[in-house]
Amino acid sequence: MVTLAHTFESGQPNGTSISPANSGVGGNAFDAASAGAGGTLVYDNAPPRGALCAQATTGAGAVAASASWTTAIGTAIAREYGRMTVHPGALTTATVVHRARGAGAQAFRIVLNTSGIWELRNNTSSLLVSASGAMSTSDTWRIAWDILVGASVTGVLYIYHDPTSAVPDETLTANSANFGTNNIDESNFGVVIAASNCSVRFDDIVCTDVALPGPAQQSIAVSESVTAGETITRGLVLPRGVAETVAAADSPVRSLALPRSLAEAFAVADNPGRVLALPRGIGEAAHLADHVDLILVPAGGLNAGSMRLASASGTATPSTRSAQAATATAAGTATTSTAGG
Repeated sequence: MVTLAHTFESGQPNGTSISPANSGVGGNAFDAASAGAGGTLVYDNAPPRGALCAQATTGAGAVAASASWTTAIGTAIAREYGRMTVHPGALTTATVVHRARGAGAQAFRIVLNTSGIWELRNNTSSLLVSASGAMSTSDTWRIAWDILVGASVTGVLYIYHDPTSAVPDETLTANSANFGTNNIDESNFGVVIAASNCSVRFDDIVCTDVALPGPAQQSIAVSESVTAGETITRGLVLPRGVAETVAAADSPVRSLALPRSLAEAFAVADNPGRVLALPRGIGEAAHLADHVDLILVPAGGLNAGSMRLASASGTATPSTRSAQAATATAAGTATTSTAGG
């Protein structure tokens, strides 16, 4: 089983020629990528989706401009599922945008004709089925296909007018079709067969024998706002190296536990809970406001070093006695008691 895909999001500058060497970013590197004289096969910054796509163009002379996987497929596959997002720049010439071959013989091709109609053609390029809806140069559609190799088998071409849709606008089924007898070892995209005055942008291509590809992955912007209410759950733990400012407001629960080496500033407002436990080595400034009912306890116990005592006005006075505890009353005044020495 194999799945090959490319989004052309290579990071290359606009107008850079696509090559096997620079196509390894954005998907599976191509085994071949080229354009004939007067044609181009480049990364383009006006894509159907994302930042870049592929653009294939040809001039007055009939040439091809395409990229293909061959060796990358590995063992030749008996069924090809594929996908391609397409934005035509011109409809003056019928454009073969995809062809699959086995051992050099065509299995099938997919064509966008001069009327903007999609066509599925067999191993000899005979028309099998065609769409009823016409595409214009202002449209961007997705096409997908399910083709089984065989002399009398079923092939399906799916057309999505919205590239992000999971439901096709048209399902074109070819029954008893001849798609050759050689398993597929070449999958080619772009202006595959030499033609003049062609222009097509294509993107999000897939070749696989696993399952029909869905829409290309879409980028979704998520903007969520999380509000912590008046009650904060116990045990707010922040890892090391965090530089946030933590504000415990209204009625937080009793213990705010913070590890060492934090540089936060803590604003404890209104009526916080009873104990703020600070481990050693913390350089925070604790601002105590309004009416505070608080006990400051160093992590190492009462012999850990100096403490700051808060008054109703929010000012703090240091105490350097090694065994001194400080207790603030509900009114905000502070008393000290000596535990020893």
